[in-house]
Amino acid sequence: MLHASIARPAPAYAPRRTNWPPATPENMAMVRCYRGAGGLVTGDRAATLLAPYRDQPISQLARWIIARHIVSFDWEGEKLVPLFQFELAGMSLKPGARQVISELAEAFEDDLEVAAWFTRPSRLLDGVVPLVMLEIDQPAVLQAARAEQLLVRD
Repeated sequence: MLHASIARPAPAYAPRRTNWPPATPENMAMVRCYRGAGGLVTGDRAATLLAPYRDQPISQLARWIIARHIVSFDWEGEKLVPLFQFELAGMSLKPGARQVISELAEAFEDDLEVAAWFTRPSRLLDGVVPLVMLEIDQPAVLQAARAEQLLVRD
């Protein structure tokens, strides 16, 4: 019996699946919105994309995540990073996106809530999704984020 168990190959690695966040229609719509707006990558893939432009891409990505300079959120055991916030040629942070993210990081403690804000139609933007409006009118999105911060404080 012992000999037979030693001879079996080890199972292939599979990412740990969790139920967080729940696969609600709203959360699935958020993921679809990010996929349609430049893409959504794992933290590992984001570090790989940064590698040609940074000496320590993992450290840089970690600093951005910890400081909440970028949108990132946990999904089924992975850290996901939407690409809308990067200039893909060079993987630098888009200044306009970073300003909005900074305002939202003050308003929301939860990274998933920050991520969701970009993908929900905003009454402050006449029903337009902030992620879409960011490319059209960044100052309006920044103003909406600042207003959101005031609403959350009250």
